[in-house]
Formats: sequence, structure tokens, C-alpha cells
Amino acid sequence: MELSARSELWAFAFFCHVGILVSSESFTLKGSDSPVIATVGTDVILPCQLSPRTSAKQMEVRWHSSEIPGLTHHYVNGQNAPQKQNPHYRGRTELFKEELPNGNVSLLLKRVQVADGGSYVCFIGNKLNYLEGLVELKVGAVGTGPTISVHRSQDQAVTLTCSSEGWYPEPAILWTDMHGQRQNSTVSSVKDVQGLHNIQSHVDVKDNKNQVLMCQLQSNFWDQTRQSALQLSSDLFPYDKHPYVVTTVIFCLLFLNLGVVTGFIFKRERESKGKLQVAKELLKAKNSAVQIRLDPKTAHPNLHISSDFLHVNHTDQKQEVTDTPERFDGWACVLGSETLRAEKEYYWEVHVGNKTDWDLGVTNGKANRKGWQDLKPENGYWGIRFFNNTDYIAFVESPVKLRLGKQPEVVGVHLDGKAQKLNFYDVSEMSHIYTFRLKSSLDVYPYFCPGLNKNGKNKDPLKLRFLSAGYCHLMSSNSIPSSPTSRLELLGSTNGKTVATEHSCLNNSDVTIPFLHQASFRQKQEPAPPSGNVHNCVQVLS
Repeated sequence: MELSARSELWAFAFFCHVGILVSSESFTLKGSDSPVIATVGTDVILPCQLSPRTSAKQMEVRWHSSEIPGLTHHYVNGQNAPQKQNPHYRGRTELFKEELPNGNVSLLLKRVQVADGGSYVCFIGNKLNYLEGLVELKVGAVGTGPTISVHRSQDQAVTLTCSSEGWYPEPAILWTDMHGQRQNSTVSSVKDVQGLHNIQSHVDVKDNKNQVLMCQLQSNFWDQTRQSALQLSSDLFPYDKHPYVVTTVIFCLLFLNLGVVTGFIFKRERESKGKLQVAKELLKAKNSAVQIRLDPKTAHPNLHISSDFLHVNHTDQKQEVTDTPERFDGWACVLGSETLRAEKEYYWEVHVGNKTDWDLGVTNGKANRKGWQDLKPENGYWGIRFFNNTDYIAFVESPVKLRLGKQPEVVGVHLDGKAQKLNFYDVSEMSHIYTFRLKSSLDVYPYFCPGLNKNGKNKDPLKLRFLSAGYCHLMSSNSIPSSPTSRLELLGSTNGKTVATEHSCLNNSDVTIPFLHQASFRQKQEPAPPSGNVHNCVQVLS
């Protein structure tokens, strides 16, 4: 009995020692300062080291990608835990178990695929605290050497086609003659099932006999060039004796140019009509504009929220906060403090600026905020994500990749409870981004994820815009508990009669509204709307 008690005491002292080590400010978890480069189909190591070295055998280790939902790898209780691993990585990841006693939690990723590229977060911790490290993986592939084929049409026109397969990213392709002079060409590219680019380039050859044309493919990613050359023969140009061919070609080119110009005009006209329609939708949506503010009680420990509760950004410094059921501890997100009631209409705007990563959307009060569950409708989340400074997706059962003309600076969100729709707009470009169709009417809460700091590349905050110009700005008095309870209403005139309100937008006065931990903010008086179209504000306090 004495030996057993002594063993338990030593075990307790060991775990306390490990917890103190991880929580100590002198300990760091280092990923990689420079990107890790990998070739498609090979194995790669994503480095992550606890410093100073200490055993990680009894700690929890998680790896996850910012581009692919779910966990990349999960190690807990001394063994791998594949239950939450994304199927994309199944059978392709492992830790170096012999290195865990040295604090080395690097990940071996096997048979690298194109989709594996992106930012990875290495997480290590126990019940007391945790640390995170960042690793960026860049994936590429050099394709086959180009082959040149010759095609002659019925009208005796000669076209050379240069083909190559298996490139990533897509390479530049050009044609030159023996003197290095570039030739006009057209390029087409398709992706295979692995996401690799298969390239073809076509160049039309005139009656330049006995010349050499060279096809070159250049990869800036790998700093490599592959090329192939073809010696032309006079046998390819029997149509020299038929001058009418030249006239036919000129006529076809003129006809083609006319078609291009006409198509361009129709395209511009369609775009103009589309922007006009979106402008009408936004004008109508802004009649239900509300002022959203952030609730610190739901914020992830690494998020910093401004004193006016309108700005949020991710920091590398974890704050000492109480771990409650309503607080996010996996995804770096925060909720708005307002309850958006079913069957009602709301509109708000978020300035995303030049950020490289962010998430915006709404969630219901029952949605889990712990861990790394996918932010999709079946888990109680409806939203869109921007990541890698290039890609947009909408979270549905299978994420939908969105194509935007240019990166938006301001995103407008319109929740139409009656129509059961959630609309996202690029306010600057007057364009529609995506629409979710909600299956049922329910109370929801806006959520905001500013993305990881990424060594300062994504340090700018998400900014909730203060909507003015005649709109009433409403704010709740309560923070969100496990199921947020604060409410807001926006009332206008009904049948010519102004609805009576408890607090109205008064001229020449300021109104102080309590908000979060009894802290207050000043709601400045906005210019009154034109006569006959007066909006009033109601402050509902629970």
C-alpha cells in the first residue's frame, strides 16, 4: 500500500511538472519560419518542436489545416485518435513516437497532394494550458517535357500544338523562333483528378519555310524550364499557290473580331444590369440595418476585442479568461452580443480590408463552440470563408468554391427571417457573393473569425461598420450566456402611424446604453431622416 501511494504521488508530481512547463512563458512551440516545399506524390515532414525539450508523450497533440475542415492528425492519451481526422488525410499522417519524449511533435505527411498546400497549426497541450505553432506548406509539381504536334485543316492552315501534363502551379508557356522572337499563341489548361494542370498551346504558322519554332514551359515556383523545338518544312505549306486563302483568313479574322466586340458589349450590359439589381437589394436590406457589437464572453482566448466592441483581431498572446461553455476554444471566433430573432430582418456590414483570412456568418444558440467541428449548417453554422488571400468557400454539406471578380473590402450580411435566406454581398463592388436558404426559422447570432495572425501577415482586425445616414443603431444590454438572450428590434412607421417606443432617436441629445459588464458606450445622434420617413429605435433590456 505504501509503494502504491508513493507511485501515485510521483505520477501526480510528474503531471503537475508537465503542466507547469507547458504554461511557462519560457516555453515555446516552434513551427517553421519559412515555407516547407514539397513535390506532389512525395513524403514531407512538417516540423514542430517544443523548446526547451520536454516529453510530449502524455500531452494532447493536434494538427489541423486552415484550408481543410476537421483535424489533420490527433494524438491523445498516448495514442493516435483518428475519430476526428478528416478522411482526406486518412492513412497518410503519423507522428515520430520515438521523438515525443524529446518534445518533437513533427508530422510526417505521406504522398503529398495538391490540396494539401496551405497553413497548418501544430497544437500541444494538457488540461492546464496549450501552445500553438504555425507551418506553411507549399506544394508543386514539374510536368512532362513538351511534345509538339502538327495539324493541317481542310483550308490548308497549319497549326502547331505544344502539350505537357502534370504541372502545379500552372506554368507559363510561350513560343519563340530561332532568334528568340515571341510568337502569338493561345493557351488552354485543364486540371486532372489530382489537381494537376495539363497544358496545351496553339500557334498558327504562316508561309515561313524552313524555320525552327521552340515551345517553352517555365515554372516560377520551381525555377525550371522545359522546352521542345520543331524544324518546319516547305511540305507543310502547299497552299502558297492559292492566294484566295489569305483573303478567306482575313475575312474570318474580321468576323471573329466583330463577334468579340459584340460579346463584350452584351457582357458589360449584363454586368450593369446585375449591379443595378444588387444596388436595389442592398438599398432595401439597409432599411433593416442594425449595429452589431462583439461579446467578449464568447471570444477565443487569443482574440483581442477593442474597447468599443467593434474590432477583433487574433494575437499570438493567449489571454487569461474563464473557460465557460459559451466561449470558443478551437476556432478563433467571437459572437455578436445581439439575438437575431426568427421571422425578422437584419442587415450589418463588416470591413475586411486587406486581410488574408476571415470567416463571417451566423450560428444558432445550441451550436457547439468547443473543439474543431466543421462550421457548416448541420453543426448549426451558416457562413463563408476567405483564406490564403485568394480562395473563397461557402460552408454547405460539401463546401462550395466561390469566384469573385476582386477581393471585397466591405461585406454586407442580410438575414431575411421571413424568407429564410442569409445573403452575403460585396458592398464596394455592388455584387452578390452567396445566399444560404435556411430550412427553418430560428433565433441566431452573428459570428466573426478574423483568422490567425500568421506572423503579422493577417494582423488587421475585422471591423464592424457603424451604419449611419438615418439608420437607428441598436444595442443589447446583456452578454451572451450558453444560449445568448440579448434582443434588439427595429421599428418603423406603420400605416402612417409612428410605433410608440421606449427609447427614441432624439434630436440634439446623446443616449447612454448599458452593455457588457455594465460598461457603457455613447450612441451619438445621427442626422434625422427626411420628413415623412422617420425610424424609431427600441432598446429591449432583459
